[in-house]
Amino acid sequence: MAVGLPTAGTLGAAPPAASIVQRVGLYNALHCRWVAGVTTIPDPDYRALGIEVAKLRNLRGWSIDRLAEESGVDRKSIMNVEVGRHAARVPTLHSLAHAFGVPLHVLIRPLCSGHNT
Repeated sequence: MAVGLPTAGTLGAAPPAASIVQRVGLYNALHCRWVAGVTTIPDPDYRALGIEVAKLRNLRGWSIDRLAEESGVDRKSIMNVEVGRHAARVPTLHSLAHAFGVPLHVLIRPLCSGHNT
């Protein structure tokens, strides 16, 4: 039994006869990418984020130490972000965005580079 897209007022409600697989599939189809019956959520591209941070820093002619001073983020954290070593915390990204004078969503856009969603 195929489950169609919900109508207004039924969002999130699956028909009683729907199996758990159908309900999960419906939820995932609404919130994620659906590929050949399997939901895939692409990994964030931390390397692309690091390249963006380094690009913004270099455009200003700033060293890592200068960015650390401007943002209040320690230099080791900045270096880890720039090499894409790990996920940066939201407060770290928020501070970097303010130091660069760009909205947070512009700074983190590269995390989804190459994603189709």
